[in-house]
Amino acid sequence: MFSLGIIALLQANYLVQSREKRKFLRIFPPHILGTKKELPLAYNSFYFAGQSSKAIYLANHTAPSYILNVNKTLRDTQVIKLFPPALTKTLPFPNQVIFQDSRFMLTSTLTNIIYVIQPGNPIDSITMDLPAGIADFQIVHGNIALTKTYDTTLKQRILVMLDLRSGKPLYRYFPQALGEGLFSTNGTFSFSKEKKITWYVHAYWNKVVALDSLLRPFRTFTTIDGTGSIPRPVMSTNQEGQLTVSGPASAINQHVCLAENYLLVHSTLPAQNEPFNSVRTFWAVDAYHSTRGSYQFSFYLPFEEGNKPIDFLYADSHLYVLYGHKLISYSLSLPILSD
Repeated sequence: MFSLGIIALLQANYLVQSREKRKFLRIFPPHILGTKKELPLAYNSFYFAGQSSKAIYLANHTAPSYILNVNKTLRDTQVIKLFPPALTKTLPFPNQVIFQDSRFMLTSTLTNIIYVIQPGNPIDSITMDLPAGIADFQIVHGNIALTKTYDTTLKQRILVMLDLRSGKPLYRYFPQALGEGLFSTNGTFSFSKEKKITWYVHAYWNKVVALDSLLRPFRTFTTIDGTGSIPRPVMSTNQEGQLTVSGPASAINQHVCLAENYLLVHSTLPAQNEPFNSVRTFWAVDAYHSTRGSYQFSFYLPFEEGNKPIDFLYADSHLYVLYGHKLISYSLSLPILSD
């Protein structure tokens, strides 16, 4: 309880520093979010596993053997049994199920093995030539995938492009570290199949890097809430092996997705033209030009019955927002933006 209190104090202090030091403004055009639809969920442990042309797939942290297939209109659902629940004990936990290109795959931060799952068939496995487990995973095309892992020698996050047939790395990207600490290179990535660009968005500071198809950086920018001096987190272990934290206790950029020609980034920091406590009642989502990186506008995702969003996903002119016991879709009216 004492450690939780320390973290809460750090977060409160961080918001005060953010308000004082970040002299940035947000632009809120009208009517970005439109028609709202809701789907009640029986459990609060769902997460986005992927999408097809007609459906959103929700996986469950507590029951990885089952997938909820949700029609994009939110009018119909279907439960998919990936494998017998008894097999769950033989798989690594925690784990993540990904659906992409008609395939279900299960990965874990505890292992470098990817499990390929076809309902009703035996589970296949592929061992990746990686130094650690798999934190995030996305199919680029065919048998080429992107994953985020951890380099145990350099003690930092790395982004790796893999050949799923051989398990061998094709290209690597080493995010720049800012200061020291276990999470100084941590971030989120999103790949655009149309543009063949990977965006790596740092979580604890305000750097965004665009990578080409060989994972070579070709453009860098800072998000709008990074225009002032940035109090950076330092997370490390002391001589007793205990995790120590100094600086902000929460990430600056927590969630990312691509929507048409926009890169949408959820920021945890309030702007000068927002109420101090706005981050406690709304999620601010900032939209950037997905090629040039220039800031365009922002919009809010409201809390639902006191529950903040968990994640969001864009598909077919709609933004799907996952809450604890709800999946909500909004029609999204994005201003036309050229390349």
